[in-house]
Amino acid sequence: MLGLFHARAGRIGGMSEERKKKSGAVGATIAVLVILFTLPVLCVLSTGPATWLCERGYVSKEAAGDFYTPLRWVTYRCKPLEDFVYWYDKLFVPAPHP
Repeated sequence: MLGLFHARAGRIGGMSEERKKKSGAVGATIAVLVILFTLPVLCVLSTGPATWLCERGYVSKEAAGDFYTPLRWVTYRCKPLEDFVYWYDKLFVPAPHP
């Protein structure tokens, strides 16, 4: 039954070349938008694990500071983002021992 359907579909015809190009352009646009949104989010969310690594001595604080300079620049100018990053980073700092 499935083979018969495919045989008929081949005779009816597929998408035109113009329609394939349009759908390819839409797919590429969506991919670019997803990347442009995802990268900054991942950068912000990576500060927590970076804090964890710095606090345990796996990464120097200077290296992490240099890497996150653009994010520090943005957070300095955006108070809600600064508050979120500060709160989020505190989750990864080990509690002091009494």
